[in-house]
Amino acid sequence: MPQHDSRAADHLPFHAPIPYNAIMDENGASASDDRMTAVEIKLAWLEDFVRQLQGQTVELAHKVERLEAENKSAREKIRDLSDALEDIPNRKPPHY
Repeated sequence: MPQHDSRAADHLPFHAPIPYNAIMDENGASASDDRMTAVEIKLAWLEDFVRQLQGQTVELAHKVERLEAENKSAREKIRDLSDALEDIPNRKPPHY
C-alpha cells in the first residue's frame, strides 16, 4: 500500500490522507500517532464548522421570524386598504 504524507494536506482537513502504516519515524512516533493527530485535526475542523452552521441557523431563524412579521403586517395593511376602497362609491371624482 502506498504511503501518504499527512502533513501535505493538513490545510484540507476533510480530504487529508491518513497513513496506515505502523512504522516508527526518527523521533520514535508511530504512524498511529500521526493518524490520531490527523483525526483530532479533522474533529477540530468539524466542531468549528458545526459551530458556524449553528450560528448561521440561528441568524436565519431570526430573519425568517422578522420577515414573517413584516409579511403579516403588510397583508393586514393591504386588507385594510382594500376594505376602505370598497366603501368608496364607484363614481367620477368632482373635477370631471
